Amino acid sequence: MTMTMRTFRLSDKDIATLEEATDKIAKAAKKEGVTFEVTKSIVLRTWMSRGSDIPVKEMLEHVKKMKIYG
Repeated sequence: MTMTMRTFRLSDKDIATLEEATDKIAKAAKKEGVTFEVTKSIVLRTWMSRGSDIPVKEMLEHVKKMKIYG
C-alpha cells in the first residue's frame, strides 16, 4: 500500500481566514473549558472534512472529535 501526501497552497487571504477562524474557535473552546490547544492544523483538517461554511459552535464540536479520534 502506498500513501501519498497532498500539498495545498494557501493564499494570504486563505491564511488570514484560517487564523481568524482558529482564534474564534479557540475562544469558544476556552469558554467551554476545552483542555487542548486549538491549532491551525486542527482547524484546517476540520475544514477539509466538513467545509468552512459551518457555524463556530458546530465547528468546535467537530474539532473536539478530530482531536479525540484523530
